[in-house]
Amino acid sequence: MKATYFFCFVLFLTLIPNKSFSEDSSDLIYKTCIRTTFDDFCESELRQNGGNDTTDLNSLAAVSLKVAKSQVLTIQKYLIDYIGASPPDEYAAVACLKIFNVTISRVKKSITALGHKRYDRVTSWMYSSITDTTKCEVASQEFGSVVHDKSEVFKKTCYIELSTLFLIKYGDKA
Repeated sequence: MKATYFFCFVLFLTLIPNKSFSEDSSDLIYKTCIRTTFDDFCESELRQNGGNDTTDLNSLAAVSLKVAKSQVLTIQKYLIDYIGASPPDEYAAVACLKIFNVTISRVKKSITALGHKRYDRVTSWMYSSITDTTKCEVASQEFGSVVHDKSEVFKKTCYIELSTLFLIKYGDKA
């Protein structure tokens, strides 16, 4: 009798729909982005930048790093142009440029580390990039909101990367 109840219980559990995260989903971007803080932004950025072609979370993380690299290079170019055109405010811009040069290096290292599945390193570099970018945002108040606005977008992309790395490492366990 106990065996029958146990068998029915196991059968019942197998019939309950599994709502946990699955990489085999029909829409990996959607299922990943709903787990981020910026789900609409996440979906838009990943879809516009080749995420539709990804088949696993590691590939999706690579797409968000590619987006982050593009964003940080755009900020770097803006700062270089700004320094050349506006010498009076140059000190803050030069300080920010140094920060973003380090950030570019971190993002490039993250791309390599992701390829080797060194998720802890990527996570560490993304957190450091967010922290340093925030320092620059404070300094950038001296020379306009462009760097601030672009930095906010970059930080959102870093948070998307961190969320994706969390899913890679832990799945839906937390």
